[in-house]
Amino acid sequence: GDSWGTWGYDPYRTRFSLPSNGHADLQNCFYAFRYGSIHFLCIDNNDVNTEITGNIGYTGGRQAQFVEAELAAARLDPAVNFIVVGMHQCAFSSSSKHGSDEGVREAWFDLFRRYSVDLVLQGHDHTYERSHAMAGDEVVSEGPVYNSDVGTVYVVCGNGGAVQEPFNPVQPAWSAFRQALK
Repeated sequence: GDSWGTWGYDPYRTRFSLPSNGHADLQNCFYAFRYGSIHFLCIDNNDVNTEITGNIGYTGGRQAQFVEAELAAARLDPAVNFIVVGMHQCAFSSSSKHGSDEGVREAWFDLFRRYSVDLVLQGHDHTYERSHAMAGDEVVSEGPVYNSDVGTVYVVCGNGGAVQEPFNPVQPAWSAFRQALK
C-alpha cells in the first residue's frame, strides 16, 4: 500500500523506461543493451547480497537465468568485443564501510569467469578502486595493461554526491589502485 511498492523500487521503475528483461513484473529491475561492440548488462544485487537482506531472492531465480542467457549470447556473438556489467553492491572493495559482499561473489563469480566478462562497474562504497584482472578471487593479470581475455577487472566508482569513505588500512593484493576522500 505505500508508494515505494513491494521492493521499494516503484518510484524508480515508473520514471524510467529501460530495455525489457522478459518479465513484466520485474521490468526495470535488471536489463541489458548493446552499444556498438559493447554488451552492457545491468543487474540488481539486492537479489543476492548478504548485507542488505530485505530483497534477497525477490526475483525467484529469474534474474540469474536472465544474466546467464545474456552473457552466453553476448560471448557467442562475434560482433561483441567487450562485456560490461553494472551492479550496486561490490564483489571487490576494500572500503571500511561496506567492502566486498560474499553474496555477490557467490552469485556472479562463476558466470563472470565462464563468459569472460571484461569489466564490472560497482557502486555502494563511496570510493574509487580498481582491481587487477580477476578470475573469481584470484589475480590472473596485473596491470598497467590488463588481458581481459583471462580475467575481469572490477571498478568501484561510487563517488557521486556522497561523503567518501576510508579504506581498510591494508591494501589487498587484488587491489591495483584505490583513492578515497578526494
